[in-house]
Amino acid sequence: MAPGHPGTRGPESGYVLAVYGPDHPDSIGKATVECDVVLEDGHRTILTHVPVCIPGSSSPEICSTWRPNPVRRNIDTGLPLQFPTAVPLGIAGAMRYSPVLALVSDLSAMDGDRVKIDFIGGRVDRPVITQGMVHPRAAGGQLGGDLVVPWATDTIPHPMIPSGQALYQRRGGAQALIDEGGNIAIDTTLAPRGPDGGDPIPPQPVAGCVTLNLKQSASITLKWNNNPTVLRISHDGANILMEIGSVGATEPVILGNRFKTLFDGHTHLDSTGAATGPPQGPSLMSANPQVLSTKVHLDG
Repeated sequence: MAPGHPGTRGPESGYVLAVYGPDHPDSIGKATVECDVVLEDGHRTILTHVPVCIPGSSSPEICSTWRPNPVRRNIDTGLPLQFPTAVPLGIAGAMRYSPVLALVSDLSAMDGDRVKIDFIGGRVDRPVITQGMVHPRAAGGQLGGDLVVPWATDTIPHPMIPSGQALYQRRGGAQALIDEGGNIAIDTTLAPRGPDGGDPIPPQPVAGCVTLNLKQSASITLKWNNNPTVLRISHDGANILMEIGSVGATEPVILGNRFKTLFDGHTHLDSTGAATGPPQGPSLMSANPQVLSTKVHLDG
């Protein structure tokens, strides 16, 4: 062993205690997601600021990452686990976790993500998180992973998961699935949920929303079996445009309220050529409000 070499170590598993984003002031790498982790090594060794390095491209343009869930709650008791919010690198930081971890008799009772930690070159001073692992409290393994939560009144159902193989992701109660038939589904009806199925900590005031933020020249087009009949939504720089039937459709849609005003105020000419005046009594459209939709509204 070379002088000053810290020693070697093989892969380990552990639980995520805290997460630092690339913009976090305590992040060491400043360009990756980092985690504090307690290992399942029989000694509860704590590693701080371990970078998340999932498989994928490392080029400047193409990148992907994963932000694990940190521990928030004791699954057995339902009580929050108040870990320190900012932990420095090294032994001094690791010692800050000791008082709280002493309250947890079984590490699997923590609701944080369980991860695999590898060591670059086997060196103990170069740990990296390379993947997530099945949580021991997950009743169904990787598919159907409802946590066994003694204190909870319900669990997270998985109506979307088919019996066969599928590409499936769930986080915060939102679910995304691609099944064997190539069907794609997104379900946010269960959001927000914490990692253990309970209310998230901290609370999330807005949850279950889906946002698409497109550049101005981009559009959304829906087709069925490459049929020329489409639904296309685009933006011309000032207004949102919707084309139904075909791209480049030119037939405009009548604006109900403006048409009602025009129609109710219209006049006819009598036999002498004079205007008859506006209709007497309730207008035809006012007397028949069902002709205006209550469910589809346009910004004129």
